[in-house]
Amino acid sequence: MKILTNISTDKKDLIKAGNSTIMFKDCIGDTFKMTGVIMFEKDELDKDGQSVTKLVSCVKREDGEFISTISPTVENSLSLIVNCYSEKEILAGLDVMIKTKKSNGGREFIYIDLV
Repeated sequence: MKILTNISTDKKDLIKAGNSTIMFKDCIGDTFKMTGVIMFEKDELDKDGQSVTKLVSCVKREDGEFISTISPTVENSLSLIVNCYSEKEILAGLDVMIKTKKSNGGREFIYIDLV
């Protein structure tokens, strides 16, 4: 595992993010205070047994739980937030909502919006 972004206050957060079982798709419509961001690369085997690197994006909620996904649109949302807000502002908490939209091709995708 290779850590790409780590905005957290505790080393335990890295472990919690890596073990997260709450998925973004299960939290659509939820509004919460985001108090951390961790993004990392993880190697997995695909159905043909080939090694594939996936980027995992995780956010920490104010209750200490992590939500994770491999969605590129969530990665994009989080990258924009990380580049626009300071680490101090993120750790203090940003009000966010998990939303979905449909692409022009009719495919639904998940993203994070600021509230």
